[in-house]
Amino acid sequence: MLHSECLMPDPEHQLNSPQMEPTADVDQIGAERIFQGDKDSLDKASHMQLQWNEAICRNMNLPEGYQKIAVLIIKWCKELDELNCAAEVDELETLFKHRFKYETCIEELSLKQKPQLQLYHAISTFSMKYNSRNNLMIVYYTGHSKFHEDRKELEFYASNEKKYREARACWNTAERSLINDVDCDVLAILDTCFASNLQKNVALPERRYELLAASHVNKPTSGPGPRSFTRALIKSLTQLLEEHKERGFTTWNLVALITSQPERQNNPPYLNDRLRCYDQRIRLAPLDTNPVKRRRRSAGTQSNCYLTLGFPLDLPDEQLSNDQIEVLTVDLPKAFKRANIALQDINWLGLRTPSPPMGLTGVVLLYSNVSNNFSKWRRKAGQVGAARSVKRRLSESTQLSPDISRKRIMSNDTQSRGQAAQPS
Repeated sequence: MLHSECLMPDPEHQLNSPQMEPTADVDQIGAERIFQGDKDSLDKASHMQLQWNEAICRNMNLPEGYQKIAVLIIKWCKELDELNCAAEVDELETLFKHRFKYETCIEELSLKQKPQLQLYHAISTFSMKYNSRNNLMIVYYTGHSKFHEDRKELEFYASNEKKYREARACWNTAERSLINDVDCDVLAILDTCFASNLQKNVALPERRYELLAASHVNKPTSGPGPRSFTRALIKSLTQLLEEHKERGFTTWNLVALITSQPERQNNPPYLNDRLRCYDQRIRLAPLDTNPVKRRRRSAGTQSNCYLTLGFPLDLPDEQLSNDQIEVLTVDLPKAFKRANIALQDINWLGLRTPSPPMGLTGVVLLYSNVSNNFSKWRRKAGQVGAARSVKRRLSESTQLSPDISRKRIMSNDTQSRGQAAQPS
């Protein structure tokens, strides 16, 4: 099924969209395809998206790509940086700044102020400067992190030394503005452990926000050095730039190339679409040094509605050829003009095949997974209930007799629960 999205301009140049809270749905398509070795399908999808973007911009007289791309690099200051990330950070910034022609900014977190506030300030200042519908913001972090399963939060920290325990900041709260408040596309690149555990997304059709994590769910990643994610990222960005040049490439291409490197095959990266479930990925390409050529005709014009269509197709190769894409991008804008509809753009959302029906094996695996999760939840609920019971009895007993011991109460509680568990 071919999905397309048609954008119609708003005469008042305003789009009223409430803030969205993340839901539990996750788009893991890119990561799962790479993890399963389905590289051919991924390459086809990426090629068709690039071909469509080129053709629709040419036939609708739209400048291709972003007007401006900026990179915010977040790291810990030298005194706190236990992993010594400075060398790789400098190399990555040089690549973005001089080869891709992106504007860059390095923010070093320290203990001069609360790191959480520094992270807020860095992202908000960066967003205020570069937020525009025709821009792309890239936010990169390297350093330690840990994931708090109970709160579903990813926490950055500088060092394992106790004297630096205050050098930490929560990514989730800082990221919220990137999800709810900005209008531009966002690519977050986190070279840190457990970043893939962030499994939430929301549905906002007018923009893209992708998160590229160094490793898969519950997986650590290597520190700076030959096997690091940043080293593989620099190598892959350089190779793709030389191969594709001005045409650019998608984040799908980037993840596939990183995964193919021998140092990362046992620990592939994870690409998560934080805002939608379409097969449309962010395109990276060097910016033209002439800003006039990057100025979009639609700059300052918002869309007040999005028309999403699904076309059931019979394609023997499950792929559109370049000629077929060319014809569609020529004739579809003409159809909207004949219908007297002001058309701003037609975005490629993907070409998908219907999911096969779930067989007996799939049903059994699904039931087993649900049953195991329920058992884990029931055991955890029992442990929490027992702890609350001990706490309540300790409080009550202390009021009646201050000399009663906590150990005695817990012992009695354990015995009573053991007796209750015996068959009658």
